[in-house]
Amino acid sequence: MADELKAKGNAAFSSGNFEEAITYFTQAIEVDPSNHVLYSNRSASHASLKDYGAALEDAQKAADKCIELKPDFAKGYSRKGALQFFMKEWDKAIETYQKGLALEPDNQELKDGLQRAIDAIGRFASGAASAEEVKDRQNRSMADPEVQHILKDPIMQNVLRDFQEDPRGAQKHLGKPEIMAKINKLVAAGIIQVK
Repeated sequence: MADELKAKGNAAFSSGNFEEAITYFTQAIEVDPSNHVLYSNRSASHASLKDYGAALEDAQKAADKCIELKPDFAKGYSRKGALQFFMKEWDKAIETYQKGLALEPDNQELKDGLQRAIDAIGRFASGAASAEEVKDRQNRSMADPEVQHILKDPIMQNVLRDFQEDPRGAQKHLGKPEIMAKINKLVAAGIIQVK
């Protein structure tokens, strides 16, 4: 039954009937909720309708099911990473692509996605993004609980103050992996720039 519904969903998707495809994939998931491919296909259907929130939710389910049921299914990671990219969650997309590449190091789709996400962050980190883009990025990032936690951390407040007041002296912080990880997160979030 699930295979029949999947086939109908695939046919609808191929015909460009994305809403119909979603219906078939949803019915197939109800029959076989452990089939990661169904989530992945439904995710692609949502993405085709530009419903990125629903597509990301399915891509996350697909990736989670992949890890649980079929650890070598890299397509779930590529779809999840692509959706995170389009939602401008570039740092999360990088993590997702890297997880996929750990499974399939030669997967060109994952490599290309990773490079796009790195390039997007690079635009912000180098100051090449417009003021409007920077403001939008910062507003999105400030809603991220992890960014909020980093900015409230007294140690990180001192580190950031050191970089503002004595950039040369602040270099000592770069040797600490936990500090570097937090700095990289703030760079990726567009909160700080590296020039």
